Formats: sequence, structure tokens, C-alpha cells
Amino acid sequence: AVTELLQDRQRAKAFGVAARRTVEGTYDLDVCVTRQLALMDLVASGSIQG
Repeated sequence: AVTELLQDRQRAKAFGVAARRTVEGTYDLDVCVTRQLALMDLVASGSIQG
């Protein structure tokens, strides 16, 4: 797979763009904080045991 990316610059660029979108969507600070706050609300309300 790495060899293919090294040989195909267009494919490598597309792969990099897709990877960046995945990381930004998953690990963006606003996304992470929102998820953490929702989890804390569930624990605080007794809906789940922590």
C-alpha cells in the first residue's frame, strides 16, 4: 500500500486529504469537549455508572 502511494502522487494526496478530514472530525477540540461533557452529564445524572 505504501509503495502504491509513493508511486501515485494523486492517490497519495487524496489519501492525505481524507485522512486529515477523519482526524479533524474525530479529534477536533470542540467535538471532543462536547462528547466529554455529554458523558459527564450522563454520569452525573446517574444514567450510567462510572
